[in-house]
Formats: sequence, C-alpha cells, structure tokens
Amino acid sequence: MLTKQHQSNVTRLKASRNVCTNITPKTAEEHKPRAKEFYIRDKKLTGFWIRVSPNGRKVYGCYGRLFGVGKECRVTIGSTDLYSATQARKIATKHLQNIKAGIDPKSVAKTEAEKTPNTIESLLELYLETHKDSMKPRYAYDFEYRLKRNFSSLLHKDVKEL
Repeated sequence: MLTKQHQSNVTRLKASRNVCTNITPKTAEEHKPRAKEFYIRDKKLTGFWIRVSPNGRKVYGCYGRLFGVGKECRVTIGSTDLYSATQARKIATKHLQNIKAGIDPKSVAKTEAEKTPNTIESLLELYLETHKDSMKPRYAYDFEYRLKRNFSSLLHKDVKEL
C-alpha cells in the first residue's frame, strides 16, 4: 500500500538581512541579534545604517558612491554604546557629503596619518599629556628625563623606521 507524499504549497520566507526604519536612540536596543548579520537602514538619511552582528555587537555606519555613481565607500562610525543616534547621524551626514563630492574618507585618513610623523618625542609628549592625571609629577619628570637622556639619538626618528 502506497501513501501519497503531500508537498506543502507554503513557501518559507527567509528573514530579511535588511530592516528599514527611522533610526532613533532606542532603535539599536529594540533589535536583537539573529543567526546572521543584518542591517537596520534609515529611511530619513539614505546610506545610514546600524549593523547587528550575531554576537550582539551593534555598530553605526554609512555608505555611498563616489560622485554618486562611482566606487562604493563604506565607513564605520562606531559602536552604538559610544555614539548616540543623533551624533552618529551628524557624522554620517558629513561622510556622505564628502563621498558625494568625490572624497574617499578612508584615503583621507591614510594621508593624514602619513603626514604626522610618529617620533618617539611626539609620542612621549602625547603619553605624558594623556596620563598626567594618573602619574605623580616626579614620575612624569623622571620618565621624560631618562627617555631623553638614554635615547637622544632615536628621539627624532620616525617609529616606522625603528
């Protein structure tokens, strides 16, 4: 005796990898991680998004095409924990204006990083400036004195050359 195998006429829908909504400060909290990465895209500002990873990490970003028709440029702004939706939207607006004007934000960042020489002396000043609150004045003085005295020949060399 043979029985008929019934095939279902119902098509299973896949979960979309894109969700379109107005991004507000609470949008990132409302969406939970899925098995695959997905994007929450903004209806107001085209190209502005939140990427939600399966591990729960949520990041603001934007993308556009150079001159509106060229190569696609993606820029990650930062974590939803670090930036509010309004801050990220302002940053995304600036990036998108530059992209539409033909300026690639990643290449601009590379050239700026190459322009500023990272010498031991400049890094020493930066370190002392950022950590002055946690250091005792005598330690800061001693640290700077010993570095300048013992590494005087290397102070003005670029760190990449070492």
